[in-house]
Amino acid sequence: MGEAVKLGHLWSGLKPSVLKNLWSLKPGTCEEFLQEVKRYQETAGRMSGPWEYLAKKLGNNSRRN
Repeated sequence: MGEAVKLGHLWSGLKPSVLKNLWSLKPGTCEEFLQEVKRYQETAGRMSGPWEYLAKKLGNNSRRN
């Protein structure tokens, strides 16, 4: 299977939110693609963690009132 076919399969398996963020980077090989996905996951994990925590805390506080 050629590189282009493999990349096509990788792109088709992405969630729309990930696709939107990676499309502008245009990785040309499977290795580049996987590196960008890893970077995206690391960034998304760092960004969502504190916000999810705060949302849960605020949600719990509003229920108590």
